[in-house]
Amino acid sequence: MISNSTLKVSVNNMDKIVKIELAKKALLFIFVLIATFSLFMLFGSYFISELSSIFSTSTSFILVFVMIIFAIVVKYIGDIIIVALDRDRLNEKKLVSD
Repeated sequence: MISNSTLKVSVNNMDKIVKIELAKKALLFIFVLIATFSLFMLFGSYFISELSSIFSTSTSFILVFVMIIFAIVVKYIGDIIIVALDRDRLNEKKLVSD
């Protein structure tokens, strides 16, 4: 039988997992949105001459690549943290059942 304290620990870990998943998705959305905006600015600077003076090509390339790298890092670090919390939850559940 599962004790009340073990149930609270499982719920707390699930709350942490949900918060981390939500933060991960929000950060991914922000990084992809910034990368997409700067990519549109890059392509727009070739067709609209006023944009090239505001937003240089090298700056937009750097911004796109940095945002893509940040998005990849956030995704994998978030997945690693979620797996670690889930593993801890399963270990606690296994210890209680023994």
